Amino acid sequence: MNGDQPLISEPIQIPRTSQAPIWFSQRTARVVSSERSDYGSISEFETAHPFDPRVREFLDFSIHSFIDYRFQQAAKNN
Repeated sequence: MNGDQPLISEPIQIPRTSQAPIWFSQRTARVVSSERSDYGSISEFETAHPFDPRVREFLDFSIHSFIDYRFQQAAKNN
């Protein structure tokens, strides 16, 4: 936060081919979540769930859990 205003990053375009959780949930059409405590180390967690470095840089703290539910609507046939 910047005073009363949230801090907003520049647009970060994550390639659709990325293994980042945001796209994994869309490809599998399900909620995806995980916690650091499910893994033996932070390194194992980060390897299993590779967040884009620009996102990590903007956050400026370690990611210890996430939930993502980005679903793509099926096209309607009219």
